[in-house]
Amino acid sequence: MNLKHLRAALAIRKSGSVTKASADVYMSQSALSQALKSLEQDLGCTLFNTSASGTSITEGGEVFLHRAERALRHLKDLEDLVSRSTGERSAIKNRLTKRHLDALTEVVEHQSYSAAALQLGITQPSVHKAIRTLEDLCGVRLFTRRPNGVDPTWLAKQLALHASLSVAELSQGRDELAEQAGFSEGNSGLVRSLLPKPLLSHERCLPSCRSFPIAVFR
Repeated sequence: MNLKHLRAALAIRKSGSVTKASADVYMSQSALSQALKSLEQDLGCTLFNTSASGTSITEGGEVFLHRAERALRHLKDLEDLVSRSTGERSAIKNRLTKRHLDALTEVVEHQSYSAAALQLGITQPSVHKAIRTLEDLCGVRLFTRRPNGVDPTWLAKQLALHASLSVAELSQGRDELAEQAGFSEGNSGLVRSLLPKPLLSHERCLPSCRSFPIAVFR
C-alpha cells in the first residue's frame, strides 16, 4: 500500500467513476482498480460498491476517506512549506513515498541514520538514499552532519511535523473503521504498512509534535 492508493481512492470518491478517476490521477483503469483492491485488502474494508448503475461509496469508505483526505491535506501543507522555504513552486506531495516519510520522521526523531535504519528494519544506506532523494525533491538540505550523527534543520523539523499530523489522521481513520466494524483497536494494518513505528498511533504522535516549533509566516 502506498500514498498513490489513497489518492486513487479519493479520485474515485470525487468523480464517482473509475473511468473518470483514472484520467484525473493519470492511471489506467486496470491500474486504478488494482490500487483500490490493494487498499481495501490492507484496510479489510470495502470502500466502494460497483453496480450497473455506477460506483457508490460505502459507509466505511466515507469514514476512512474523510480521514485520508485530511491526511493528504497535511502533505499539501508540507509541499506549501517547501515552496515558501525555497521560493520556488514545489510539487513534492505527488512524489512522496512511504520510504521518504519513514526516513524523514525517524532521522528527525533519532538524529542518526543508523538508529533510524534500526527502527525501520532496513539498511543505513537505504535510509541515507531516501533522505538524499527527499532533499533533491525539496531542493534544499534537510540535515547537517556532526561527528556522532546529524542535526535536522528547521525545515526538516517542520516537514516531520506535517508528516506526523498526516499519520495521526490515518491512524484515527483506522480506529474509526475498527469501531464501526466492532473490532478491537489495531486490527487494521494500514498505518503500520504506511508509516514508521513511532507514529503508528495518534495518541503517541500528537504529543511528540509539540516538540517541534510551529511555523509562523508574516
